[in-house]
Amino acid sequence: MDEYKTVRLLIIDDFMTTPIETRNAIDLFEIMEAREHRRATLIASQLEPNEWYLRIEGELMADSILNRIATGARYIDLDGPNMREYLAKEKEA
Repeated sequence: MDEYKTVRLLIIDDFMTTPIETRNAIDLFEIMEAREHRRATLIASQLEPNEWYLRIEGELMADSILNRIATGARYIDLDGPNMREYLAKEKEA
């Protein structure tokens, strides 16, 4: 856990693809709290940020985690073809 809190750049891919329970949310909160305004975090997700809230068990925990993520965040919305579908079609051809 301490390494996640202090690494220079933490990259989280497929963020909130599956819901997380309270015990995991507590760990995520501690990591995000330790990194806030100190270290860089890059989050990639197929979901919109407003959908993350629904995947964290406990409203207070969800608010606390997402507040730490959203404070000072920069959002980049990538739009384009679904590469998994594109590559699957290429293999079929």
